[in-house]
Amino acid sequence: MTQQMMTQKTKTHEDMIKFLFSKRYHSVFLGILGPNQSGKTVTALYLMSECHRLGLYKHFGANIPDLKLPFQYDFIEDLETLKERCSTLNANGVNRYLYLADEMGDWAPQDQPWLNVKFVRELQKVRKYGLSMIGCGIARIDKRILSPSYFNGYFEKMGKKNPDRAIYYDWVNYPSVRKYKVYDLPNLVIDGFDTYSKSDFFMQKQNTELNSFITPELMLIRRYFESDYNCTKAGIPTNELRRAWIKQIKHDHPELERKTTQEYKENSIATSQQIAS
Repeated sequence: MTQQMMTQKTKTHEDMIKFLFSKRYHSVFLGILGPNQSGKTVTALYLMSECHRLGLYKHFGANIPDLKLPFQYDFIEDLETLKERCSTLNANGVNRYLYLADEMGDWAPQDQPWLNVKFVRELQKVRKYGLSMIGCGIARIDKRILSPSYFNGYFEKMGKKNPDRAIYYDWVNYPSVRKYKVYDLPNLVIDGFDTYSKSDFFMQKQNTELNSFITPELMLIRRYFESDYNCTKAGIPTNELRRAWIKQIKHDHPELERKTTQEYKENSIATSQQIAS
């Protein structure tokens, strides 16, 4: 059986993902639990990739740096920066934002209940800005956070020997809990992802330079600035720089997304000065 979820009626992975992350939900919170090396983060990255492919989300973030994903994402490791990003995206409407919170068992463990209660209350405030989250971790995640009060449900991975299998517990109609068996989850190979690396998440704002939403376009633009504003010296074709500039403006200012290319160009000078500073 290939890429199927077993329910009362057999469904594909695509059906499952459309069901879980449906646009009828303003905010979706899912957990992925399991023992070490059971493929929790890989499954989360697969869900994110499919959400991008299916057009369910346009904006993504994670507390894992240096991932080479087929789509643009923000590296964010603190609540304040996450809140700023989501509120900026929703200045003129609802743009849902999907965030991967890895290693929750480390930064939201059972032995710090008072801090976790404060954390989850603050996190709920960000949901009004369209924040959706996939939280991964071993079973020691504090149940005050991973509970039906805040999460739509969670996946339980089957262990190191069966990383392609999971059971999904649906909490949408809690206290009624529905269980779904999931088979043939793909084992993605993501450049830049180290299963043994540590991912953190903090209440307070961290280094702003690290959390400045560095994108490939921004790196190219910075290279242009560092080359005395000379495309030839930077080794960047003019058309490529122009495309990067427009894409970066869309990334930083989603409220301009419906404006014309000419209006993007008119904003490019001001944006370049802001990036340079």
